[in-house]
Amino acid sequence: PGTRVIFTNGSADHSRRVLEALGVARLFSAVYDIGFMGYVPKPRPQGYERLLRALAVAPSRCILVDDLPENLATAKALGMGTVGVGPAGPRDGHPWVASPRELPRVLEQVLGDGGPPGPPPPTGPPG
Repeated sequence: PGTRVIFTNGSADHSRRVLEALGVARLFSAVYDIGFMGYVPKPRPQGYERLLRALAVAPSRCILVDDLPENLATAKALGMGTVGVGPAGPRDGHPWVASPRELPRVLEQVLGDGGPPGPPPPTGPPG
């Protein structure tokens, strides 16, 4: 449900190659990379704020899925929902899954009955 984008400290080209290799590229409408963020990486809040403006969506309508607790902490501080993924396990009050395959179940719980978390898909990052 909702718009799904990649928000990465890496390059868009690398992210797209990984998504293609995993066979999941079709699930994401855009890749917002380190260049889009003005080369100010997560977990600094500037990139998150720029992304929210580009998507024209309130933080409360977004969920960040990430493997680093510090990236999740920034998202949570900005009012976004958070889900951690990876072998590290639950930390700092974020719901956590060991594998991306578990995400649908946890995202349902995080979304509750609030409906899809955002507007129609954007055309992609500016520029």
